[in-house]
Amino acid sequence: MAAAKAMSLSNWRGRPRATGISASPSVGFGTISPQRISGAVKLYQDSLIFGTIGMLEYFGTIGLYSDVPQGQPTITGVSMSYSTQEQSNLQIVQDALAEASQDFTKFFDKIFAHDAEWTIAGHGPVARTYSGMKDLFDNAEADLFKRFAEPLAITTRGVWADGDKVFAWIESSSRAIDGKPYNNCYMYIMTMNDAKVVSGIEWLDLNAYYDIVGRISM
Repeated sequence: MAAAKAMSLSNWRGRPRATGISASPSVGFGTISPQRISGAVKLYQDSLIFGTIGMLEYFGTIGLYSDVPQGQPTITGVSMSYSTQEQSNLQIVQDALAEASQDFTKFFDKIFAHDAEWTIAGHGPVARTYSGMKDLFDNAEADLFKRFAEPLAITTRGVWADGDKVFAWIESSSRAIDGKPYNNCYMYIMTMNDAKVVSGIEWLDLNAYYDIVGRISM
């Protein structure tokens, strides 16, 4: 981690932006630098050993983008701007996240297409691609949410756009029915079309998911 944090962003400046980079057959990264994406994803995979926060610190410290006011994305020392469509997609996701701050399920109800293809990255039985929201909630989310004593609240740490993709860094918290706290962190990459999320991928701390599901029998 120390070595990763010490990387200089000057190494990335001036390199041409590439297209066609994807994390799965259904999820593309548009025109974001492939080195930056692959480095962040690799660090996230490594961080499963040390905790999800390691990857999120990577984004925040040498960051994909800095955490700055809405609509003003920057890589440290380099100004960036959004197209009209990118700004629209960004606002749609920001508004939906704000509305879902006290109940994360509202985020999916608000802007996800019912047939959206969604991938949970990682390990274990829930790490796969889901065909539609019913598949996702019936076979992954239901087991989690029925173990909560209160809705899953979220805090949005950053939202950025690139082409038809919107990236969101999110933290969540709730209380399980056995009284213990539940906390998680997420990185979402969402493909937008006609103001809806039509596909995407998420990274999260699956160990926290498996812990609560395995700990509490229903």
